[in-house]
Amino acid sequence: MQEVVDRRANTAGWQRHLSSLALIAALPAILIFVSPSDALAGDVGFPDINPSYSIRVDADKYSVAQKGVYQVLAFRGNCRISQGEFSGTADEIFLWIDNSGFRGLDIPGKTICYMQGNVTLQWSDQQGLQDTRWMGRLFSFHPVGYSGTEEQRFDIPDLDWNALGGRSRYASVKQEADISA
Repeated sequence: MQEVVDRRANTAGWQRHLSSLALIAALPAILIFVSPSDALAGDVGFPDINPSYSIRVDADKYSVAQKGVYQVLAFRGNCRISQGEFSGTADEIFLWIDNSGFRGLDIPGKTICYMQGNVTLQWSDQQGLQDTRWMGRLFSFHPVGYSGTEEQRFDIPDLDWNALGGRSRYASVKQEADISA
């Protein structure tokens, strides 16, 4: 009789343990849908994208600059970015590409993406986001592909992820430019 009681208690313990694991596994999805808009704009987690997919950006205009270790691509007007199932549109897109390579190879690899103005993201049929801005990380084994008309720009921001809580300094740079104009 004691053996049956012990077995039932053990089974109930495992059921509680599995329920806890299920809650922990679901927590990221819950946070994405419960978080306020500003938190979502900072750094939204989405399903891992296979790095064998290349990152592609098309826009009306683009500019290229070097900022420290980063090659910066700045896009303006009808911007569209895609990598595998991930896609997005915005008025402006900035990519900071880490050119330090991947395992000693001449492969860019890590890219930080900042999107601003009428941002729409889609990373599956059921998951997407619309906001005024978004910042996140992308990774690819391939160089970034892009198209548009090249233009010279002097307002390409430095990357300052930490100082502004996961946001580019671009917002403050733009405000300063508007004030001085």
